[in-house]
Amino acid sequence: MKQISSYILLCFLLSGFGCKAVVQEPVTETLQNPETPQYHNLAIETDKAIYLPGEKVNIILNEAVTENVVVRYKFLGEVIQQQPLIEKKWIWAPP
Repeated sequence: MKQISSYILLCFLLSGFGCKAVVQEPVTETLQNPETPQYHNLAIETDKAIYLPGEKVNIILNEAVTENVVVRYKFLGEVIQQQPLIEKKWIWAPP
C-alpha cells in the first residue's frame, strides 16, 4: 500500500513539472471593421403578369438608382443578356 501511495505522489509531482505558465501578450494593433456594403431595397414591377411569346416586357423600379447598376437577364442560371440601368423604366425584348 505504501508503494502505491508513493507512486501516486510521484506521478502528481511529475505532472506539475510538465506544465508551463502561458503568458499572453497584449494586442497592440487595432483591428479595423470591414466597410459595410450598401444595399438598396428596390421593388421591380411589370405591367402584366404573363406575356405571350414575342411580347416586350415593360419593367418599372420603385425608385431611381444613381450608382452604376447593371441589369442581368438569366435563363436557367445562365446570363443571356445584360445592360446598364439608366432609367427607372425600361422595355426588354426577351429572345
